[in-house]
Amino acid sequence: MDIQEVGRRIKARRAALGLTQPELASRMGTENNAGYISEVENGKRDLSITKLGRFATALECNAADFLSDELMNLS
Repeated sequence: MDIQEVGRRIKARRAALGLTQPELASRMGTENNAGYISEVENGKRDLSITKLGRFATALECNAADFLSDELMNLS
């Protein structure tokens, strides 16, 4: 699993929930912004396990969903 695929999955989950990048950034806390979200979604930013967990919490799923070889359930 490469970082670009993780970013695509994060973006797909965000879209499935009907969230904008600024809304996701707000859910994740003040240290994040829409620019950071965009970089992650486009595979231009590496993620720590902690950050991946924050994305999962904000997107109401499990961090493993972004790493699994199986397609994640977006609903």
